[in-house]
Amino acid sequence: MTCGELSTHEVVTIEASASAASAAALMRSTHVGSLVVVDDAQAIVGILTDRDLALEVLGCGRDPQATTVATVMSRDVLTAQVDDDLWQTLYRMRRRGCRRVPVIDQTGGLCGLLAVDDILERLVVGLQDIAAIARLEPHHEARRR
Repeated sequence: MTCGELSTHEVVTIEASASAASAAALMRSTHVGSLVVVDDAQAIVGILTDRDLALEVLGCGRDPQATTVATVMSRDVLTAQVDDDLWQTLYRMRRRGCRRVPVIDQTGGLCGLLAVDDILERLVVGLQDIAAIARLEPHHEARRR
């Protein structure tokens, strides 16, 4: 399975010059926990999470209107190629301590976001399918033919 197959393709982006308050409002209105930060050419320059806002803005007593996304975003962003193997990417995510990874195409364009929650959801569905198969009576398939 590849990162492109599992990633969410509707990624919410924001510019680094935006305020932390506008980032929080965007997260709330779009029901997401992270924003990919892009420059004018739509190249990835960072990632901002709801945790960043809570700890680095509210937790430090910063003014959300005066604090820019650039001030609190993570700059060293781990990315995955659309065709990257999911398991190898999970290993990289674990080593870097990342829960979300922007997925890019061959030209470096943003085409998705891979989140641990999405992976867990897919694994649960797969395990439920396996459990359903395991509950089948022996030779069940042979009788259906």
